[in-house]
Amino acid sequence: MSLRHLKSTWENLGRVDPLWAVLSDPAMRNGRWDVTEFMATGRHQVEWITTLAADAGLSLGDRVLDFGCGVGRLTNALAEHATEAVGVDIADSMVERARELNQYPGRVSFTGYDGRRLPFDDGAFDGAVSLIVLQHARPPVQLAALLELQRVVRVGGVLVLQIPSHARLAPALEPSAMRAEITIRHAPDTLAAGEPATVRATVTNVSEHTWEVGRMIKLGNHW
Repeated sequence: MSLRHLKSTWENLGRVDPLWAVLSDPAMRNGRWDVTEFMATGRHQVEWITTLAADAGLSLGDRVLDFGCGVGRLTNALAEHATEAVGVDIADSMVERARELNQYPGRVSFTGYDGRRLPFDDGAFDGAVSLIVLQHARPPVQLAALLELQRVVRVGGVLVLQIPSHARLAPALEPSAMRAEITIRHAPDTLAAGEPATVRATVTNVSEHTWEVGRMIKLGNHW
């Protein structure tokens, strides 16, 4: 994904459904995340990070950067372990929402950046955290981000990165297994353009194969 496309995509996600864009639980789409519950997930992850660092004899320090902060889920949690936490994101819409959800105005701040150079001095932070962010960008953008993170974290500081190690894709079903009987239990009589709706259906496997637990089965139809 190019830098321009990356910024455009996340700007749109930040305007439409920012919490779901950060934690994409299918059940929480369309604004269903409870803000308190959502922010609590950040505390769990930061506790995990600080424990890992402590086990290695390290600390994120007093001033910490949250790179790719989204709406500030981790930034606020980091403030519970540091004197100051700063969140930075490529999407202005995410930064705006993060400022609205700021739980520690005196110790937490948020800013945007252009995807190239972080708006901070060399060695401005004792540590930086970036969880499940860099994989969204193309390698040249990833490399530029890593170099910038190295620049703004002081010598001897701590940088914590988390990225997916591999895709978890289940093997495809045999074509002969893709046979199902679909019964619609409830559906709206009409649906306006752009209007969301819930359609309840029962799907019966009428093939001779077993659909294994944990495999993603997609309900599809031609309209």
